[in-house]
Parts: sequence; structure tokens; C-alpha cells
Amino acid sequence: MTIVAGCVQLRPIHNKNRNDTGSERMNTAAVVKDILVSVLQLSSDDEFDEDTALLGAIPEFDSMAVVTVITSIEETFGFEVDDDEISADVFETFGTLCNFVEQKV
Repeated sequence: MTIVAGCVQLRPIHNKNRNDTGSERMNTAAVVKDILVSVLQLSSDDEFDEDTALLGAIPEFDSMAVVTVITSIEETFGFEVDDDEISADVFETFGTLCNFVEQKV
């Protein structure tokens, strides 16, 4: 992670040649958490697990934040999200968001 002029730039961490899905899952979750912490301006000490509620549970997570999170995920992981792929279900919990990212990578 690099900080430039007060903004966090995250580097892609995925490597399609790896077979270690457990650590890829952990890396994906760590990067998604970093994106949420940066976009929503949360404390880096905040804990996230698969059941951590997002949309509707975090006041800072409004429609503009959703767009920014999607953009950050696209740039970080190197894929595009089509409009028809975006739903409230994807942002229901931290686990559903991580699962979405992992399916796209």
C-alpha cells in the first residue's frame, strides 16, 4: 500500500498462477478491508469477519461510497464490474463482498 497526497493507492495482490486459495482468500479479505477503511474513513482497528454487516449498518456506507468502493475494487484487482452485477446483496456483509471479488478475480 502506498499513500500519495492523503489518498491510499492499493496495489493488486492477485496472482492467477497461485494454487494457495486459503492465503488468496486472506489477501483478498485484507485488501477489501483496506479499501473499506480508506473509502469509509473507518479505523484500521475495526474488525471485519464474514458476517460483519455493511450496507445499512455503517452510516458512512451510502450510495456514493458504494460507487467509490466499486471503483477502488476494479482498479485494485484489475477487473470491471458491470452495472447488472451490482446489487444490495453484494454489499450485505463483508463476506458477500469478498466472495463477489473472489469470483471476479
